[in-house]
Parts: sequence; C-alpha cells; structure tokens
Amino acid sequence: IWTTTPWTLPANTGICLHPGFDYVLLEVKGEKYLLAQGLLEAVAGELGWDNYQILDQFKGEELERVLCRHPFFARDSLLVLGEHVTLEAGTGCVHTAPGHGEDDFRVGQEYGLAVISPVDDRGRFTAEAEKFQGLYVHDANKAVVEELEKRNMLLKAASIEHQYPYCWRCKQPIIYRATEQWFASIDGFRQDALDAIDTVKWIPSWGRDRIFNMIRDRGDWCISRQRTWGVPIPIFYCESCGEALINDETIQRVSELFAANGSDIWFAKTAAELMPPGCSCEHCGGSTFRKESDIMDVWFDSGSSHMAVLEPRKELRWPSDMYLEGSDQHRGWFNSSLSTAVAIRGAAPYREVLTHGFVVDEQGRKMSKS
Repeated sequence: IWTTTPWTLPANTGICLHPGFDYVLLEVKGEKYLLAQGLLEAVAGELGWDNYQILDQFKGEELERVLCRHPFFARDSLLVLGEHVTLEAGTGCVHTAPGHGEDDFRVGQEYGLAVISPVDDRGRFTAEAEKFQGLYVHDANKAVVEELEKRNMLLKAASIEHQYPYCWRCKQPIIYRATEQWFASIDGFRQDALDAIDTVKWIPSWGRDRIFNMIRDRGDWCISRQRTWGVPIPIFYCESCGEALINDETIQRVSELFAANGSDIWFAKTAAELMPPGCSCEHCGGSTFRKESDIMDVWFDSGSSHMAVLEPRKELRWPSDMYLEGSDQHRGWFNSSLSTAVAIRGAAPYREVLTHGFVVDEQGRKMSKS
C-alpha cells in the first residue's frame, strides 16, 4: 500500500481496491506483490524493479474479503472494495483506517470494520496505539516508518508535495479523527419538512427548489460541537458505567435552571446541583454523574430563535411573517429553523422567505465580516 499519512497505520483495519480495476500478482526477487495493473509501470520505475514476473491477474471484485495481516499489530486487515480508489498515484491498494478518513469510515461501515481512532483530544496516541502511545500524531510519522523498516516491511519512503487540509483559523494542519457525537434524526420528520416547504411563499421562487433538495438529501444532523463555550447539551454520564442519562425529568430540571439563571449555570454548577434529587443511572444504578462537555451546533441555536423570540412575547405571533437573509442561509438559518419547527410544532416557522444577494466589490468579490 501507499500512504501520505503513516501515522494512521496503527488504525488500519482494511485495504481498499477498486472493484473494476485489473490487479496483478507479480514476483520480484523472490517476493510477491499485488497492485493495480494501471500503476505497475510507475511503481516499478519508482522502486527500481527491472525484472519482475506477472504470476496472475484479477479484477478487484474477485479479491473482496481476502484477509491480509497488519504489518506490525497482531490483527487482520480485510480487502474491501470502494469507488474512491483511483489510478492517479500509489498502487491501487488504499490503506483504510475508518477512524481517520471520510471514505475510510464509509467503506468501513459497509464492511463492518472496526473503527479504531487511538488519538486523544491533544492529538497524541493513546494506549490503543501500543508502542506509539504518547507520540504526537505528526511526530509519529517517523516512528511508524522506522517500525516498518525494522520489520522489513518498507519498500520506500520519500517526501512529496501534495494537498493537505489546514485549519482556516490558526493555519495549522488538521487531522481526521472519528469521535462520538450527538445527532438529530432527520428521517423522523423529513417528509413533514418537505410538505411544509410548499406552505411557504419563496421569494425568488427558486428558493423553494433549493431548500427542498437540501432537506431531501441531507443526512442526520450532527448537533454536538467541541468548543469551550456555547449552549450546553443537557446530558449527564454515569461515572460508574459511562452510560448517558437524559429523560423528561432531567430536561425539565435543566430547562427550569436555564430559564431562571441563563445557560451559563451549566458551567458554574456541578452535575449533582443541576440534576433532579435522587437521580440514579438507568443501567447500573450508579448515583454519581458528570456533565456533557460538548455544546450545541450554533445552527441549532439560531434555528430555535423562532421559539425564543416569537412565543414568549404577546405582541408577536408564531409563525413569523417573513425570514429575510442571503442565499447561503438555505443551508443555514432557513434550513435549521424549518427542521426545529417541524420537529416540535409540525409546521414551518415562517410564512414567507425572501432571499437577497450580496454586496460585492469592483471585482465581484463579496464583502463580508470574515
């Protein structure tokens, strides 16, 4: 396999092939290798394979579910199939770590691969990474390459230029890491939301199709965020077994405290002070809890504004006469407001939606606060 992120190899649970590509089994100096036929010439040139013998040829789909062995951990790595595999670079055999990539995760779910993500919130390897524990992920590239070399598993290591994601705020490289999150199921009210769209007047009329397609095609809504401050997610976790506790009683108690003191009370009080008296874990009976540290997606905040603004004020009425914003809000405020309103009230929170354009400079670039 070929990878630009050696640090993710401790999380490998699969190797992905394209079902329609031709793969060749070849022998070089007594060793056997499998790679895409379309990349054979490039790989042979890169590795200096002057003399090789092709032993057999397969379609990728013929190799599905063949078991391989992880290069330095005592576990298997499954050959799986995926359409994202290309012949642009590498070997046509793609290292797959479901805990560290979107395509990897999707394919991993399809094949039931373990989602291993042995990296903590500081970007350092956990005990699950065994001998690499404590290493910062980007520093681990060298250690992983050295481990492969020690085991005679390394064919070549080199530096290349390629695209890599960076944080738009601090300009530092980022990593993909699978983490547990809270989701709102859109399927539970998707059809009702689509029906509600046709009760609204959309100005211009193309706004209707734009938001309809977004609601129709969107997946579940990830409502949790890992930020220092924001609107808390009112969930507690049992200290004994780790199970989440959220029910009508805990929600009612927290909502009363928020109404009287503001949501910052979540950060000021202990779990015991925020919970109803006498709470116990529904799974193990434990009585000691910790608070959820994640906050709500800010679009959940703004998407709930119709309830926060319109319902408590006698001079106002629900739903709103009009929502007015730029075209980017079909994905944002218009969308989240419709979702929360249909889920709770069964109707759209607005009678009309007017979408405006953007002020631009002399070169046609939009002018914005960012």
